[in-house]
Amino acid sequence: MQDSKVGNRRIDLTTMTSPPKLPLSLFNLVTFLLNRAAKIVLEQVEAEMSPFGIRAPHYVVMLLLTQDNMLSQKEIGERLRLDRNMMVRVTDELEQMGMISRRRDPKDRRYYLISVTPEAEDMLLQVGEKVSQADAQVVNQLTQEELDQLRLLLSKLI
Repeated sequence: MQDSKVGNRRIDLTTMTSPPKLPLSLFNLVTFLLNRAAKIVLEQVEAEMSPFGIRAPHYVVMLLLTQDNMLSQKEIGERLRLDRNMMVRVTDELEQMGMISRRRDPKDRRYYLISVTPEAEDMLLQVGEKVSQADAQVVNQLTQEELDQLRLLLSKLI
């Protein structure tokens, strides 16, 4: 049996649904596991978003703006930890899609304030359902207690 110790438990890597051909030592690296899990989750979530013509960065930017409308590009990037180049690309794409609007900040004309459009709010309702379904599918192997623990631990890391 190939196994890896995780906490007090041993995980049988031979029973994983798609056993990777990777050194077992990688499975002891939290950074590797987080990165691998993030890629798997992102693939599933973006597959649900693709019919709407958006990707995960578009979704999180619009979702943030529904809660805190009228933020600058810089504020959005800082809150979501998106680099400047990504923010420029995402906001340009969202503006072209008619999902956000920009207007000059009356307090500082060097900046634009960004807000979501009514079309974005409508789409977010539909996409939100799909994202919730994908989210549930990703964690369906976990008990509620494990899911709560996972959320708590991930929240500590971010």
